[in-house]
Amino acid sequence: MITKERYRIILFSSLLILLVIIYVIPWVWSLYHRQLLEISQSEQRIQRYEKLIEDTELLQERVLTKQREVDAFSDWAFKGNNQALMGTSLQQTLRKVVDASGVTIREMSVTRFSKLEGRNESWTLILQDMSFALEEKQILSFLKELEAQRPKLFITTFSLQQNRRQINGNLTVVGFGLEAVE
Repeated sequence: MITKERYRIILFSSLLILLVIIYVIPWVWSLYHRQLLEISQSEQRIQRYEKLIEDTELLQERVLTKQREVDAFSDWAFKGNNQALMGTSLQQTLRKVVDASGVTIREMSVTRFSKLEGRNESWTLILQDMSFALEEKQILSFLKELEAQRPKLFITTFSLQQNRRQINGNLTVVGFGLEAVE
């Protein structure tokens, strides 16, 4: 009986050791590696946070610089509650240029818009085509008046064709509109 019990104890011990080798050791090993990976990731996060803390002043200065740039750009923009008002503002500015230089408008097409969404504001690209007639002596004053409207107005296309006594031209002007998003 002692040998049978001994045999059973040895068999049970062998199975227990085999079970520990097959299941418990790999589980402990994977747990150990997961913990090492978590420690490594935590150390990397700590380094990133420390770097952010070091760069806080630089990042705040960049934010302020960008905000000043946006404010400067918004001064260039046509303001309004909707696209139609912004387009009308661009057309009025263009008409002032035309009136100041004595150019005759032949045709002003319908204003085209392209919307650009931002976080706190909505930018609109405004395109206006215009056909006009002028005399040779008016060309320089017309171009100077257009140049004086920069950066609110940007000329994207400009062409002139001369007839007998009159010069006909086509012009595409671009401006930006700014609508505050509430």
